[in-house]
Amino acid sequence: LPKEWRFKRANNKDISFLAEDGELLDNFEKVKSRLSQSDFSGENLRNFEQFVINSEVCSFKEDNTVPVGWKIGHGKGIFIILSPTKERYTSRLEALKNLIKRGASGQQIWSIRSYLHYEGWMEN
Repeated sequence: LPKEWRFKRANNKDISFLAEDGELLDNFEKVKSRLSQSDFSGENLRNFEQFVINSEVCSFKEDNTVPVGWKIGHGKGIFIILSPTKERYTSRLEALKNLIKRGASGQQIWSIRSYLHYEGWMEN
């Protein structure tokens, strides 16, 4: 969250945000809109999006659309993929990019890559 911002979780699901100027924002879309319309950097917006993914309360289950050891969860209007190391992603492509960036093994990279067709990616 941006500096001087606060958040509060109610009933273990809903999250409210308090901006540095005291404005209460009661949902993610309001926060995203405020961050987009102000002087906050793109990095703050990306950090907030990662905060949303990481703070989403949902149950995860194994699914045949991700590799063994990976799981799928559905939060409030958000689809989340959970890696075996408990990292959260909003797409298989995002997971693949992160694995490449981190220098994961070829086997790990090809494992998630082989499931990209579930997001509409096709081979030639």
